[in-house]
Amino acid sequence: MAANVGSMFQYWKRFDLQQLQRELDATATVLANQQDESEQSRKKLIEQSREFKKNTPE
Repeated sequence: MAANVGSMFQYWKRFDLQQLQRELDATATVLANQQDESEQSRKKLIEQSREFKKNTPE
């Protein structure tokens, strides 16, 4: 049992929580930027579709 506790302690001692948090923050920033770009692209596509429908004879 003491060996398990010791190995668990060593694992958490080596585990770099601050680095993981920085990586997750960077990934979250990238995802948020991509979501914003996606929203802008979707709005542009909707507008272009409306213009196309207005300018296309039926």
